[in-house]
Amino acid sequence: MTLKLEEHSALGGDFNARHPAFEPGTDARNGGIELNQWSINNNMSFIGEPGEATHQAGHVIDLTFSNIPFATTEVAEDLHCGSDHFTLLTTIPARGRQPLDQFHYRVPTRRLHQFNALVELHLQAHPISPINTKADIESSIASLEM
Repeated sequence: MTLKLEEHSALGGDFNARHPAFEPGTDARNGGIELNQWSINNNMSFIGEPGEATHQAGHVIDLTFSNIPFATTEVAEDLHCGSDHFTLLTTIPARGRQPLDQFHYRVPTRRLHQFNALVELHLQAHPISPINTKADIESSIASLEM
């Protein structure tokens, strides 16, 4: 998949692709492996909740990816319109440009698996070298901030 992305991008759609990164416990199919690899290669994190069905058949096939910090997508049950797909609500805080005033973030217990998946995807794209000196620590921190 070739797609030119801007610095702050979000991409969503009815991909019909399945992969354990989006739906834990499922087998990858319908381009799921390629889509997951594309998201890693392009630093586009899956911002939905892994395992939360987006279709009435119980699968996670409507997917949203973003490189905007703290962007999230959730099923909006109150906006359901009768489709066999559930309505998704994507929130992009501060339009991805304004600095956040808060420096201490809390991850609610119910979202720990999503946070873990995001960290895992980022670390796959940016492996950390061994840390032996203060300079190594600073270098690792800088690589995580990209």
